[in-house]
Amino acid sequence: MSDSDEAADGQRLAYEEARKLFQRKPDHELLRYALHPDDDGIWDEFITRFGKPGLSRDAQRAYPAIAYLYAKYWIALSDACANPEKVIMVDQSPMRAPTAVPFTPVGSYSITDDDIPY
Repeated sequence: MSDSDEAADGQRLAYEEARKLFQRKPDHELLRYALHPDDDGIWDEFITRFGKPGLSRDAQRAYPAIAYLYAKYWIALSDACANPEKVIMVDQSPMRAPTAVPFTPVGSYSITDDDIPY
């Protein structure tokens, strides 16, 4: 399996878990990372929160780093699915989305390298 396959698979798994979380708690703060991958501010926060520590912004764009990012995101989403009311703590402070954004999953989706937002 190539690094790009691992990154794409990680993204697919995370988005599948996001769909599950949406069914349980559609306004959960973790869903905004799946909903707004093109928003630079949210993407920077996403990398800061789930990316591999110590890597430069350019290094965060490499396939192994993207695979790591989505694996960590998948874990957080899985935990949130198990307990959707729990506040997710980052650096000992609660993180909450400023507003709830509706999430509407659309059929089945096949992720390609072009889908990775960088």
